[in-house]
Amino acid sequence: MKKPCKNCGTLTRNISFCSRSCNMSYKNNKDEEYIARKKIRQRNLLAKQMQDPEFREIRRQSASKVFRDLWDNDEKFREKAILNGKYGSKKGWHDSPKSGLQRYLSSYELIAFKLLDKLSEVIRYESNSLRIPYTLNDKIRTYTIDIVIYYKSGKKDLVEIKPQCFVDTPDEIDIIKWDAAKCYANDNGAEFHIWSEKEINCAVV
Repeated sequence: MKKPCKNCGTLTRNISFCSRSCNMSYKNNKDEEYIARKKIRQRNLLAKQMQDPEFREIRRQSASKVFRDLWDNDEKFREKAILNGKYGSKKGWHDSPKSGLQRYLSSYELIAFKLLDKLSEVIRYESNSLRIPYTLNDKIRTYTIDIVIYYKSGKKDLVEIKPQCFVDTPDEIDIIKWDAAKCYANDNGAEFHIWSEKEINCAVV
């Protein structure tokens, strides 16, 4: 008596599979089905647990601590997070004793603001106030400088805040914008600088 193979349906002898390959394929499919069902059960369980406010708060704090630890100690994780859009998500206003309310668009900019507030040689600074024209694909565009710093000595700095991974491998647009900023600085008695987390952290220390 013949019966169909459990995997391919081919009529075979009174055995479950017509070949060893069908046997292995059937087991693999069953394993995949088991994993898929397990993931569904886990998602359903998590959905029920997330209805509890206390559980949500514990999970949020745990996730935040893990992210902060990785961000502080794992350079590869930090670069990956930046490339995936995690960098720059912190935005807001900083009330500077020297310069009043200043808009920051990343956590690095906020750290830079607080550093400038402590430097006695800095009179004041401005964020996102200077726009420099540059040409890209035969169109005039504008590049907004992150920070303009004014010193007691009369010196003026134009500062771009950028993660080190982007400074090491700048794209074509960044190069064009930075060249335009350097030309503007040279023509207006200023200097153009790029601060990454390395410069900011060294200055803080």
